[in-house]
Amino acid sequence: GEGVVSTVFSNEEVVLKQSYLEQTPEHCVIYSGISNAYLEGIASEAGRKLVKLFERDDIAIFNSIPTVEGTIMMAIQHTDYTIHGSNVAVLGMGRTGMTIARTFAALGAKVKVGARSSAHLARISEMGLSPFQIEELTDHVNDIDICINTVPSLILNQSVLSRMTPKTLILDLASRPGGTDFKYAEKQGIKALLAPGLPGIVAPKTAGQIIANVLSKLLADLKKEGN
Repeated sequence: GEGVVSTVFSNEEVVLKQSYLEQTPEHCVIYSGISNAYLEGIASEAGRKLVKLFERDDIAIFNSIPTVEGTIMMAIQHTDYTIHGSNVAVLGMGRTGMTIARTFAALGAKVKVGARSSAHLARISEMGLSPFQIEELTDHVNDIDICINTVPSLILNQSVLSRMTPKTLILDLASRPGGTDFKYAEKQGIKALLAPGLPGIVAPKTAGQIIANVLSKLLADLKKEGN
């Protein structure tokens, strides 16, 4: 929202204001896991550098490890069959999508991956998986058991969901509000679960260490630049 910080461990509403940033020294750097237009706006207006940690390749790749473990956990909890032998579609071949596709294939699932770029489609083939153009998603969902979405836009819309059978489990890992029309999925009898932030949920110690290690390096590099 407009500066409202999600406070899991407090009942008080915490609001981040531009005036707070302006009270920091001019050399102050703002580090944030994720960001939005509001935070980017007040940081720019205050003249402070904003570093979005979760957009960094290193953090995203490290975070894909606990993310896939959490996805496996959810897939096991919400199905009555094994991952081995199941038909799995992974949407998006970014840093998280690649780890998920590889790991589910290693568990014996029959994995196909939807992507846009020709480079990603080539990589999917190289990995021994089945690629398809994500624009043709409606043609690839009628036979899947588990659909894992990593694309942060409304990709699992009504036209796609209407082609799915109620047996399909959707695990949406995209940041809120996800890439699924959840109301329509419910209407179709499809179980669809939004599960962003899995690293902090399934492995908080590891998630903290990932951020701490990268942040320590960034601060050390900043200190070197200042000397």
